[in-house]
Amino acid sequence: MDIEYSSRFNDELFIIYLYIADDSIIQADLFISKLKSSIQKIPIMPYRHRQSSKLDDKEVRELVYEGYVVVYRINQLHNQIVILGIFSANKWEL
Repeated sequence: MDIEYSSRFNDELFIIYLYIADDSIIQADLFISKLKSSIQKIPIMPYRHRQSSKLDDKEVRELVYEGYVVVYRINQLHNQIVILGIFSANKWEL
């Protein structure tokens, strides 16, 4: 499965990066690197992560990583994972 990152995800991730980088650029870079590594593993078992608490759709899942939630949609028809967004706590609307 291919992974596609939405512009929303990229924008939200950049804001998180800036927040972490305010204390340590090294830690911000490490956070991004490890997060992307976790995301790259999704296609191995796409249904491994919990179903979204925001939607009643088994194709929308949530990867929890260091207090952040990465929301993604599984598109079996196109053999693709679409990373929709990332949030902390319950401050994200689809």
